[in-house]
Amino acid sequence: MKILLITDAYPPMKTSTAVLFDDLCQEFRRKNYDLTVVLPDSHLKKSWSYGVENGIKVLRLSTPVTKDINFFRRTINESLLSFFMYLNLRKSPLWTQRWDYIIWHSPTIFFGPLIKLLKIKTKAKTYLILRDIFPEWALNLGILKKGIIYNFFKFFEKLQYSVADIIGVQTPANLLYFHQLDIAHNPKIVVLNNWITDNLKPDSDFTVDLSKFKNRIIFVYAGNMGVAQNLSLLIETAKILRHNEEIGFLFVGRGGEKEELKNNATRNGLKNIIFLDEINPSDIPQLYKRCHSGLVMLDIRHKTHNIPGKFMGYLINGLPVVARINPGNDLIKIIEINKLGRYITNDSADDFSKKILELHQLLKHDKQLIDRCVTFAQNNFSTSTAVTQIMHDLTNSN
Repeated sequence: MKILLITDAYPPMKTSTAVLFDDLCQEFRRKNYDLTVVLPDSHLKKSWSYGVENGIKVLRLSTPVTKDINFFRRTINESLLSFFMYLNLRKSPLWTQRWDYIIWHSPTIFFGPLIKLLKIKTKAKTYLILRDIFPEWALNLGILKKGIIYNFFKFFEKLQYSVADIIGVQTPANLLYFHQLDIAHNPKIVVLNNWITDNLKPDSDFTVDLSKFKNRIIFVYAGNMGVAQNLSLLIETAKILRHNEEIGFLFVGRGGEKEELKNNATRNGLKNIIFLDEINPSDIPQLYKRCHSGLVMLDIRHKTHNIPGKFMGYLINGLPVVARINPGNDLIKIIEINKLGRYITNDSADDFSKKILELHQLLKHDKQLIDRCVTFAQNNFSTSTAVTQIMHDLTNSN
């Protein structure tokens, strides 16, 4: 039984998605599946590179740059991913390989043509792990408007759905989206929870200077700092709580809005914020040991729903959350029912600061809070469960 997994995020990249799929691949390996990962790589000097990386067979295919470039170039280059990957796959030693199952990840939405060609060639069953419904979320946030560009993205979105035998969405609320969507054929739509592996390890030599926050409860945001996260609310919240010497805010990561956030904090003379650059994912548990609560920031204009990887990362490391969530998101029930923290469904800094203060008190008085977070993550977001479900769905599909 040979499995091909295609993704555009994989180590040594440090993104949460790269960590997510490294965890997934390692679990396939532990369960003794014959797995090969194929991914685009803009740094290659030749058409392809093949080898074993951390126990996983990995084929890297030369493609144009798609990261850290402007929107127009990224769109063009991503739309050409399938073309370059297919062309260079033909030159690789794996071209004659037969696959029983093909699994791929979206975003990006542009793997559809590649999957279609490989499906025709190998007759493999296909499984789309859908973690982000694009371009709908960009339309909801006003980043895109209906027109030529939106229709261009919509074409590729529907194409990837049309070549999937099974689509694994993040939450039950996402099932409603597909009930309204016209797809060329009728794929099976299932809920596939996100997953995380408990990577708590003995203390490493990772250090970070947080002496400025000595004796403070630290609320950490770790992840992308871009338009979709709308993190200005955290700056406004920090302004409201600027005189509270028991609370500090830690921003960790990178993104297009990071410099503006830093400048905003500097202009307002905020001493209760520390910014750190992106760190190695293996060091995240060590960082979280120094923190007390994780911040989840979902733009309230979202109409689609997801459970961010950082949410699971916080919980597995014993950090309850304070979240801004779009109304109706399944994350609301998860936090409420399991008592994992606090949330708001608006953009009020006053409301968010109140939830920060509530969580601050909760940490002092709810002695089961930390254990509740860890146990929930272990029971509901297991990487082993995700692999078992994917393979069950594939082997039992018609």
